[in-house]
Amino acid sequence: MLFIELPPEILLGIVALLELTDIARIRQSCRRLRDVAQDRTVWSSRLAQQRLLYPVPPWFTFSGTSPVVDIENAVVSTHRVAQAWPRRRREPFKVKPTMGTMLIALEMFLDRWLLLVYGDGSLHLWDTAFESLDSDSRYKVCAELIDKTADISQPVWVTCSAQVSDDGQKLIVLLNGPSRHAFCSVYEVALRPNASFQLIARGRVSTSAISRTTSIVDNIIILSRGSKIILVDISENPRRDPRRESLWNGAIEIRVFDRYLFAFKARCIEVHNMDDLLASTETKITLTPISESIFRSVTFRDAKYSTPTITFDNGQLEIKFEAFANDVLAGLFHYEIHFQRRETHPPIFDVTLLHIYPLADHVVNKHWLPLTPELITPSPTPTNEYANAFRPTNLSAKGFLTTFTIGSNAKRAVWVERVRGSTVREIHVWENSSVFGDRDLNGEIESYPVYTIASLDLREDVTRCALSESTGLIVWGNRAGDLYFLDVDI
Repeated sequence: MLFIELPPEILLGIVALLELTDIARIRQSCRRLRDVAQDRTVWSSRLAQQRLLYPVPPWFTFSGTSPVVDIENAVVSTHRVAQAWPRRRREPFKVKPTMGTMLIALEMFLDRWLLLVYGDGSLHLWDTAFESLDSDSRYKVCAELIDKTADISQPVWVTCSAQVSDDGQKLIVLLNGPSRHAFCSVYEVALRPNASFQLIARGRVSTSAISRTTSIVDNIIILSRGSKIILVDISENPRRDPRRESLWNGAIEIRVFDRYLFAFKARCIEVHNMDDLLASTETKITLTPISESIFRSVTFRDAKYSTPTITFDNGQLEIKFEAFANDVLAGLFHYEIHFQRRETHPPIFDVTLLHIYPLADHVVNKHWLPLTPELITPSPTPTNEYANAFRPTNLSAKGFLTTFTIGSNAKRAVWVERVRGSTVREIHVWENSSVFGDRDLNGEIESYPVYTIASLDLREDVTRCALSESTGLIVWGNRAGDLYFLDVDI
């Protein structure tokens, strides 16, 4: 029996196991194999396999009536991005003219929508997957808000945070001004072309704080100042944590997943029950975490969360996500965070250190060693429960990171490294090898430099970056306010 005489189901099974290049060759051999290679089941199964290994654009959603060629194009595009992801890239696209001078926020949402916020009073929403027959560029401004009355010598906004609405159709943006303008503004913008920013709320805060996140359902804005967490009811006065402000363990990232608040701080990560916080009628509420994990040997300056996986089964709520956190002297740390609420038992909270990108000698070995009672504690002395968070740090750092970000699926990440004593900045990319079954715990992060910025001008220092995990697009902004798009070379 000849190969092409095999039953259709066997041919489909064989073709589905081939590499994409082999499928392209085999369907050029004869009509029957061409028809088999263009069968819907071949490409649907291949796309399902890719979703397990690679980040796939969320707009790649297909039904039983979708053209097979669209599914094939999605598979080929995802494959090409995966192949090109660790390779060196060509010159980036620079946006002209510069849209502002003080970039305070640059973040990608749903792997497509890019938010830019300048402190001098402008907001911009870009569509990075825009398709048009009239333009070769796939980057387009969808919405802008520019305060033309602002004094360019004085900042209008100093901090910003944003999140996608529960229905995935809008972006909620929180902005708060300097201490002389103690307010926090909330804007929303539809994630579509030709949208506009709409002011939906403004809350008064009694002191300068950093906007972190919001709970629209509860009409609550969440801010932080040092280690304090501030809940602002948009229609009432702010409610604060009455504990003394502590700068040594300041909050650096806060997110609300389901009904739980996850506060990533400089030396610990805390979990709080939102329902318990909001049930209090007091102006000052005691934020006692229901779970807590203390880091050792590190002082984190910044942290980024991936999108969580939330499941509810048999009365048990389970929240899983990953995080990257940066210690200026030690390096970049990759954590897996698992929280499980149980009806009749205390919650389970596990924070696992997966990998380290070390920027100082012997950092990796130090963090895998067990704790010892001989600890070197800097001044001021922290409380006893945080004693293990302080250990000596090797100061012989080789370089430092100016910015970093993690993809929404935690399968890819980007950071910008600057070597000490040099003005060279390198953009590094990382891919999570655990999705291929190669989860090497307690090891170093392997990264790939894909682009080098060699300039003596300090205004070229990269201060913010964003990532479209599924398309491989990297966006960064510098001190001068310039914006660059660095795409994969496919």
